[in-house]
Amino acid sequence: MKTELEIFLESTTEQTEMARMLNKFSRLCAAQAQRSGFGDEPAKIHGILGPTPLGDWFASCELQAELARIGSEIGEAIEGIRKPHLDTHLPQHSNFLVELGDTLIRIGDTTGRRTLPIGEATVAKMVYNASRPKKHGKGS
Repeated sequence: MKTELEIFLESTTEQTEMARMLNKFSRLCAAQAQRSGFGDEPAKIHGILGPTPLGDWFASCELQAELARIGSEIGEAIEGIRKPHLDTHLPQHSNFLVELGDTLIRIGDTTGRRTLPIGEATVAKMVYNASRPKKHGKGS
């Protein structure tokens, strides 16, 4: 009997569906962030700066700040391991699990607001990783 992973790796239909759903998740995360007012800052700052050659520089700084916020969610998940407890807002889940969810949402927002094909990239990476040697040849 084939595993779920083996079926996924052999099925381009499943891979396409996974990519489609990840892209949809990404768009939904970006839409929720925008709806909550978290997408307005760059436009406000660009409005203040006006036409400037700093546009690409600013976009790079903005992306780096978003990546730092993703990293902070990982830090919060680590804290959820160090001091395990149920999440205060979602007590049916551990704080660790909720913070990992926040990490996925921030990644989705980052890729969704830029219309990046995170689904295709993720599926391609999964398929590639399946072809690599155990522990990527780094011993045990």
